[in-house]
Amino acid sequence: MHRASRYLVLAILVALALPAAAQPPPHAPAHGWHKKNDPAYPGYAGRTWVQDFGVLAGRCNTAAVLGATGAAVGGAIGAVIGTTVGRELDEADQACIGHAMELVPVGRTVAWTSATQVAYTLTPVRDLGSGCREFRLEGQRGGKGAKSTQVACSGGDGRWQVR
Repeated sequence: MHRASRYLVLAILVALALPAAAQPPPHAPAHGWHKKNDPAYPGYAGRTWVQDFGVLAGRCNTAAVLGATGAAVGGAIGAVIGTTVGRELDEADQACIGHAMELVPVGRTVAWTSATQVAYTLTPVRDLGSGCREFRLEGQRGGKGAKSTQVACSGGDGRWQVR
C-alpha cells in the first residue's frame, strides 16, 4: 500500500472513531430547559411565575396548572357562565382561569377542555386598574353552551375573585 493510501485509510478510521455530531440531550438548554435562568412570567397583579402552563400559547395545560399555588379563581365562578356548564368548573378549570387572568394580554384567548369534556375559552377583555380585569368566559359541551362577561380582581397572590 502506498504511503498516501495509508494516510487516507488512517484518516477515515480516525473520522469514524470520533463521536458524531448529535442533538443535545433533552435536558440541555437548547431544548428549553434552564436551571439558573428559568424564564420569569410577570403576572398582572405583580407576582412572578416560573411557568406559563401554556396559557401564553393559547392552550392551558390543566394537568400541570393545578399544582401552581395560588393560580385560582374564587367566588361564584360557576354562576358566571350559566347553570349547567358553569357548575362543572373543577379546580383545574379554576386554575386555568386564574392563570390566564394573571398572564394573558387583553384580546388573546386561552382554551382548554375540562375533565368533564366542557370546552372552555377565556379572553381578557380589558384591564380596569386597581388589580381588576374584565373577561369573557365561554363553555360548550354536546352542542350546548354558555358565555358571560364578568369582572374579577386579584388578591395579589395569584388568586382572583369574581365581583
